[in-house]
Amino acid sequence: MKTQDYPHWELLAGALVEVRQNGTVVRTGLVEQVMLDGSAFWMASHGAHPRRMFEKAEGFTVCVDLKELDGAQSYRMTADQLFPLT
Repeated sequence: MKTQDYPHWELLAGALVEVRQNGTVVRTGLVEQVMLDGSAFWMASHGAHPRRMFEKAEGFTVCVDLKELDGAQSYRMTADQLFPLT
C-alpha cells in the first residue's frame, strides 16, 4: 500500500483512509461525512470503534492509497478493503 498525505479533506467522503497524529497511526477506516471547508470529518463506526470526528486543528493528518486506473482518469482515492462493509 503506497500511501500519501492528502490535504484536501473536503474530498474524502466515502474514502478509506489512515489517520495519523504526530506520525503515529491513530485509526484506519471509512470517511462518512466531511465539513464543507475540509476542517474536519467523521469516520464511520466499525466494531468496537465508535463514530469519531477528526479535526485538522488538533494536528491530525490523513493518508490515502493512490492506485492507478485505466482510461481517462489516472488516479483516485481508495484503499485496499480493510474490513468487510456490511
